[in-house]
Amino acid sequence: MTRLLPFSLLLLAALPSPTGAQGDLSRYQGKNRLLLVFAPSASDPRWARQDLLLRRSGTQFADRGLLRFDVFERGQSRGLRARYRIKAGRFRILLIGKDGHVAFLGTTPAAQGDLTGRIDRMPMRRDEMRRRGEKNRP
Repeated sequence: MTRLLPFSLLLLAALPSPTGAQGDLSRYQGKNRLLLVFAPSASDPRWARQDLLLRRSGTQFADRGLLRFDVFERGQSRGLRARYRIKAGRFRILLIGKDGHVAFLGTTPAAQGDLTGRIDRMPMRRDEMRRRGEKNRP
């Protein structure tokens, strides 16, 4: 099952079968950063904690072009789990840059500030901020 949150624009359920899911992430490359939240189910306390932390993000993620996908064990998650080597029963968060590389892999829920800080240190984000005339953040 996949859950859509306010700052998410797409549902993981819209991705084709697991064999095609790997290629479909490439359509976001160069356009969006991705936050993949892997959990056994929405009843997992780690997912609930992560969900609570991320709900407080306001426009912080949208401003950074970040899309969130919750990847539960039921449904079409097998391809993504295999691609990122996430075993069943595990909680993981992956922050994927616009260039497609995994910029961060966490094993516990991460605060919004930690994630936005990591994004703001990415080279492509720094270029975006420079072009917009924003101050570089730490």
